[in-house]
Amino acid sequence: MSAKHVLTVFSGKGGTGKTVVSSSLALYCAREWSKRTLIVDADFNLPNVHLLFKVFPDATLGDVWSGRPGPAKLKSIIQTSELGVDVLSLFANTAKEMSRPALSRLAADILKLPYDVVIFDIGAGINNALLSFMPIADTALLVSLNDPFSFLDAFKTIQQLGRHTDHEARLCFLLNQSYREKDALRASVDLIRLVDEQLSVNLAYLGAIPYDPSIRESVSRQEPFLLSRRSPGAKALRAVAATLFGIPRA
Repeated sequence: MSAKHVLTVFSGKGGTGKTVVSSSLALYCAREWSKRTLIVDADFNLPNVHLLFKVFPDATLGDVWSGRPGPAKLKSIIQTSELGVDVLSLFANTAKEMSRPALSRLAADILKLPYDVVIFDIGAGINNALLSFMPIADTALLVSLNDPFSFLDAFKTIQQLGRHTDHEARLCFLLNQSYREKDALRASVDLIRLVDEQLSVNLAYLGAIPYDPSIRESVSRQEPFLLSRRSPGAKALRAVAATLFGIPRA
């Protein structure tokens, strides 16, 4: 069975809060949208998804990989968190060393797993995981901070994506840790214009996650910040998720 929604979450640089965003989106899909949800930790260098969901794999891809593992073997290394989200960790040395064709075959096997939503949390910048998983996604979400250096890295990442892979994913972005909504909107317009004029790429702005101390507190507790139901950040994330997945809002 193919997943109905396949999302890649990526960033131009580290430290944008990408994994916290992707984990909270997965939690939203599982608990508030009641969808069978798998989050794939494809950050081969700095994996953190398992920490946020408090699952610690006994085995990883390296333990089942033998050329092409197949969906059945992948099921054996998927863990179900207490929050109802399934987690597949790919942070073995085997994954780091895999070629793009091998990662593409792995992606095809992941899509055969029985989930409604699959979210790939990808390491920062251009890497084999992003280039291999991007073509199977229907939506790609770029997470950026609202500062010139983050925007430059975001622009370069979009530029490199166009050079190194063919994909039909809807390309979206959100600004994280934003202090003022007006500034975020102004900056987003500038980035959209630049990407359109220089790269001829249609980039959609989904909104901004405001700076919110409760998000930092949730990270310290090692949990997705969506659990902080009354926080401004959680409220903004729900709005982003509804737009991202086309969910009617009450």
